Amino acid sequence: MSHFQQTWASIIIEELIRCGVEAFCIAPGSRSTPLTLAVSQHPQVHSTVHYDERGCGFVALGYARATGKPSVIITTSGTAVANLFPAVIEAYQSQVPLIVLTADRPPEYQETGANQSIPQHQLFGAFTRWCAAVPCPDFHVKPAVLLTTVDQAVFKAIHLPGGPVHINCMFREPFIGQEKDHRVGVWRGGVKEWKTSAKPFTEYSVPEISCQLDLSELANNVKEKQGIILVGEIRDSEDRKGILELAEGLGWPIYPSITSGLCSKDHPLVVQSYDAFVTHYPELFNPEVVIQLGAHIISKKIDTLISEKQPYLVQVMPHGNRQDPSHSASFRVTSSIKSFCDTLTLQLDASSKKMPDILEAAKKVRQSIDKCVNQDTLTEPLATRIVSRTIPEGHGLFLANSLPVRLMELLSVSRSGEVAIAANRGASGIDGTIASAVGYALGKQSQVTCLIGDLSFCHDMNSLSLLKAARYPVVFVVLNNNGGGIFSLLPIVEEKKVYQRFFQVGQDMDFQSAASQFGVSYYQPKGPDAFEEVYKESCHLGESAIIEVQVPHDSTQQFYHQLADHIRHHSKVQS
Repeated sequence: MSHFQQTWASIIIEELIRCGVEAFCIAPGSRSTPLTLAVSQHPQVHSTVHYDERGCGFVALGYARATGKPSVIITTSGTAVANLFPAVIEAYQSQVPLIVLTADRPPEYQETGANQSIPQHQLFGAFTRWCAAVPCPDFHVKPAVLLTTVDQAVFKAIHLPGGPVHINCMFREPFIGQEKDHRVGVWRGGVKEWKTSAKPFTEYSVPEISCQLDLSELANNVKEKQGIILVGEIRDSEDRKGILELAEGLGWPIYPSITSGLCSKDHPLVVQSYDAFVTHYPELFNPEVVIQLGAHIISKKIDTLISEKQPYLVQVMPHGNRQDPSHSASFRVTSSIKSFCDTLTLQLDASSKKMPDILEAAKKVRQSIDKCVNQDTLTEPLATRIVSRTIPEGHGLFLANSLPVRLMELLSVSRSGEVAIAANRGASGIDGTIASAVGYALGKQSQVTCLIGDLSFCHDMNSLSLLKAARYPVVFVVLNNNGGGIFSLLPIVEEKKVYQRFFQVGQDMDFQSAASQFGVSYYQPKGPDAFEEVYKESCHLGESAIIEVQVPHDSTQQFYHQLADHIRHHSKVQS
């Protein structure tokens, strides 16, 4: 039976590759042996091995986020599968294609208390786009059943909205062996044409989600009005080009999330640090129309102001999922971003352009930010600014959640070269950030800088083991404020005893020892100049490294207070 099981598994892997899958992330385990063997024996496979299933899931997530192509996770049975849940949730929330390929025990072991046997089929519940249960290898099951199952899984993973799919495969022991069975050749003969081709068994046509609406009425309604364009995560450069052209046609400012790829554009309509602007000038936020493009933005303040002021809110996304936490959407368009922008731009009267006065106020806020961040002491904000202006062109930047992603959105600078930027903003957890950055580098095929907080770093330290075999290095800039520094920006900080015990959570970790344990270069620069020099050198060397930036726990809180004072005394304008 083991020879047949290997043939069975090899057909699954072969069809995944024919469907465009290139990367496999494998967590070692016994029950998944047939699948792992099939991957190891295929000449076209790139595989990553990680002993931590949770990290393994995030490597696959980072790769798929970088490429837009589905990656495959292979695990054994039991809690190994459950450890994938955080990555599956993030993939579902952010529409990233993942294929979870899990090994399972046969039916006779189910619901019997057998070791490593849990109900795995549909384990991920509502967080998959599709799931399938594949029985134990059986000569009565035609190979076409496996092939069409794989083809459907890949289509569901990539067809908008896209996301994770789960194929649960049962196997009986023994898993390896060379005994021959003449029935294997007869069984495979059922797909002769497939064997002699390089194509998937069933080819799917993936429709383009273009704008099918007549937008002339919308164009007439918006061209004489004051408005803004909100931009969430954008993964395509053509989408970004379309957004800029639409903004120019309308004369409206763009409020870009850091994952939009527009924060660093030197363009007169791009409002950098828009969250700080609306926080300190809420009275100037009076758009009649808001066009929201792409995934949800990071700023909570924008949500609050939209909910309070109720502008006409147009949401444009390439899928039908609701992304409207303020429950304010007036008009929803399901379209590719580029198609919508091109269609609307063509119907605008160029003579109706106007430049909102808020751009001047936003520039003054930006001047205050520049003044407050450029200090002689190395702080989290200053380290973030240095990374933004120094990261080499063509590199990638992966941002951890909590403070790093918010600081980079506030402090990023305009630059001429392209830097791909990503973050796990679907569910916005701190899980798996190190592994995600490694997978992102693999997908981008370039060096990546990961800006990460100390708790996020501790949360995924196992994944530092991936760096030894990683094809592309990752430089980790660890903002170490010894605990959950973001909570210092929330009202709970006033409850000193409760805050220190239950929210600050000082970890007192020796990151140099951790770096030594995993064989990674380590640096702890003491000032801004030293940090910039070490960071530049690490990028130049092309080796993975950990650069620890040690700061007082409340340093970012003090920066925000200083910024508020500076805006209040130097930048305030009359509305």
